[in-house]
Amino acid sequence: MSEIKKKCPFCAEEISNTAKKCKYCNEDLSTLKPKNTKKSRPPSIKKCPACAEEIKQEAIFCKYCKTSLTEEGTIEEGFSYSDFDRKKPTKKPNGNILGVFIVSAVIFILGAMILN
Repeated sequence: MSEIKKKCPFCAEEISNTAKKCKYCNEDLSTLKPKNTKKSRPPSIKKCPACAEEIKQEAIFCKYCKTSLTEEGTIEEGFSYSDFDRKKPTKKPNGNILGVFIVSAVIFILGAMILN
């Protein structure tokens, strides 16, 4: 029965697959980290074809670039992008009311000063 061989990463000589030290160059092989050539991701995750971000397998559009992932190319009826955003829409402060109040207060104060 033949033993499985591998190449030493230091001298490229063929050595035993289970060797802890190369018999040719005496380098310690136990300190080497195994190569992880492919990053594993959970099977419920896929990459968006448009922006390559990781998204859920069930997604109908990308939460990063908003690209539709359905075959029709549109979002299903009754849904909008905001239905799927995890962030709640922020309310913009209404500066008009504040401005009107300040202008009215200034006019009232100036009018009171002129009448006195």
